[in-house]
Amino acid sequence: MIVMDNIIFALQRAGGISSVWSSVLTGVRNAGADVRFIEYAGTEANICRSQIEIGNDEVLLRQTAGPMRQMMRQRLEVADGEPFIYHSSYYRTCTNPAAVNVTTVHDFIVDLCASPFDAKGRLRAYLNRRAIGNSRHLVCVSENTRNDLLRLMPDIRANSIQVIHNGISPVFRRLDKCESKYSDCLMFVGGRQSYKNFEFAVRAVQGTPFRLLICGKPLTSAERRLLTRCLGADMFVEKVFPSDEDLNRYYNQAMALIYPSTYEGFGLPVVEAQAAGCPVIALAASAIPEVAGDCPTLMSTLTLKAFNSKLQLVVSPGARERLIEDGIANSRRFRAADMQRRYTEFYQSLQP
Repeated sequence: MIVMDNIIFALQRAGGISSVWSSVLTGVRNAGADVRFIEYAGTEANICRSQIEIGNDEVLLRQTAGPMRQMMRQRLEVADGEPFIYHSSYYRTCTNPAAVNVTTVHDFIVDLCASPFDAKGRLRAYLNRRAIGNSRHLVCVSENTRNDLLRLMPDIRANSIQVIHNGISPVFRRLDKCESKYSDCLMFVGGRQSYKNFEFAVRAVQGTPFRLLICGKPLTSAERRLLTRCLGADMFVEKVFPSDEDLNRYYNQAMALIYPSTYEGFGLPVVEAQAAGCPVIALAASAIPEVAGDCPTLMSTLTLKAFNSKLQLVVSPGARERLIEDGIANSRRFRAADMQRRYTEFYQSLQP
């Protein structure tokens, strides 16, 4: 039996981890595995969870306490007797001695990017490391994350680690026909924490003829002031938590995706954009070169000069077509079906 802990659906409304986890559990179920789920109150707000049907007979436990309280306790009495695989969607292990604990290591953002004065970040790092240390098997989403794991936690056995790259939904693809409503836009997709360098993206667009199309959580008042001051009130567009179908349409229309993040464990928007035929201007840091492939629009330094030189490639018709074709080809390395197959084979290898 495989017990899949859906806590990530209670921790976030939308995000890359929710998307990947929903794809993994769908693939494992479709493969015919004996799967049971741990569910949480409040997950109906999660966009990915709302698209999945889980029957009452598939639910092993329903947790009513808040997800962060559950993360702190990490005490779960699941099934007795026969060994079972326990895999949490986000850094949680099972205390039952029969459990074969598996943890997916997404990144080390809280270790490498959080302020030393960030108490919540330090707690998050502690909980993550505790789950990693208590797991018999680990899955890393990139070779870069695997290298970070071995560097930051040298006591971890290298042979306990499996690298399974994230996979993107087939929804992300180049459309035959697409309106040009946002063809004058550069996109920014995902979180806007400090290491994501949202302010750099705003200042990079400043002085260009492009608008900025922002997809993700609602803009804060401080972000709106920044955008209005640098770009003007009519030069940015906000799309709050768009569906995958809508996001794919925006990728198809936009001139390019700006992804200036300093650190990523994987970087799903990079591959999503490439699959949709949207060139990517990103910083060549952490896992991005591994994921983006041989991409000439990766910046070696995060400067406006570097950005402008890459933008010239994006707007040049000949270079743009090559970027699109190469991006689509690269994105095929990260298909959801391949990720699902790898996880299914991984679980099968752990069966007692």
